[in-house]
Amino acid sequence: MRWRHRMGFGVQSPWAFELVSDVLYGKHRYYAFDELDGTRDDEQLYRICAWLNPSKVNAYGALPVTANYLNRFPARHGQSGYNFCYFAASHARDALRIYQDKAVASPACIVLEGILDPLPRGVWSTLQSSPGCTSTFDLGKRGILFFDPSRQKQNYIL
Repeated sequence: MRWRHRMGFGVQSPWAFELVSDVLYGKHRYYAFDELDGTRDDEQLYRICAWLNPSKVNAYGALPVTANYLNRFPARHGQSGYNFCYFAASHARDALRIYQDKAVASPACIVLEGILDPLPRGVWSTLQSSPGCTSTFDLGKRGILFFDPSRQKQNYIL
């Protein structure tokens, strides 16, 4: 069942409501948006990273413009695992490999593109049901997975 994100139906967690209303569908413009010529999807990725403030970011198969947005978040010294990983649909299998190799640190966020296509959808389902995954947001063409043991298991379809 789909719900209207602007009204917040179905999102009772304050953390998830803030993510949906202020970050995923927020209208806030950052200075980087003027410097970089990207899409609304690129801007959404930037807002997610700005909100999460990850210590280590990696992008697999990202277009150059998307990579430029994500490169605005440099790695901090001494960090071993990634806190934010972006995977284009063509690199969906890499998401499984990275997760299984424990290359993501906790807490972490994985963004997977193309989850309407069969291969990324299978990876999405596998990661969503993995024991470390605590929150998921299905945006149709893009899926966002959070791995944070301090959160309760929640799955949202937006």
